[in-house]
Amino acid sequence: MLEGTRKKPQSKLVAFGSLLTFYLINVYINLRNESWYENSTSVCERDDLGELRTVALSVKAALDELGVTYFLAFGTLFGAMRYKNILPWDSDVDLIIVPPFDHDQLIAKLEDKTNATANHYSVWYGPKFGYYKIRGPRLEGRIGVQVDLIVYKEWWFNGYMHRVGWDAWWMWYRNFKTMTFPARLVKGTLPTMEFIGAQWPVPKEGIEIQKYHYANNWWKESKPLGC
Repeated sequence: MLEGTRKKPQSKLVAFGSLLTFYLINVYINLRNESWYENSTSVCERDDLGELRTVALSVKAALDELGVTYFLAFGTLFGAMRYKNILPWDSDVDLIIVPPFDHDQLIAKLEDKTNATANHYSVWYGPKFGYYKIRGPRLEGRIGVQVDLIVYKEWWFNGYMHRVGWDAWWMWYRNFKTMTFPARLVKGTLPTMEFIGAQWPVPKEGIEIQKYHYANNWWKESKPLGC
């Protein structure tokens, strides 16, 4: 009995060590992925931007009809500020959406407005990263056009917006570092900005939100290598 009792703390220590090792490996892989993304080469101007604009406008129509709160975010917001258009080298359009909304209604409306079946688009929700994704078929080995609807909620205890999805909690260091911002920037009636020929909601206070997402280089244009 005593021997069995002595083994329990050791078993717990082994389990904790295994979990910690798994977590650190995951952190390392994510850091390497981020580094690769920041230093990777890219197509300097995609040839499917016209299709991406069409899909984005269809998504906008779906969100407007359902009355979902949304606004331009991340690189897409930079594109609107600098070009009134999608960044030439960007592969997607990023929007932040804020509950409440009905999941089934949103999926159905997105499929309808993008004519997903005829265009062979896939529309789904990813619980890991907490986003809805509308993606076109692969072309010549390259990811097709895509629009990401990233779900954010307000933390009740500190007045900041944060991503939903379990990855945001599992990779908490990254979430706190680049994925949160003050809720005041997106509360109430939002200003609009011209983007791909239409007026889109954007956060308040101009470029302020980008200081939270891109703390190290929000003030400059960071093009892919070779562009």
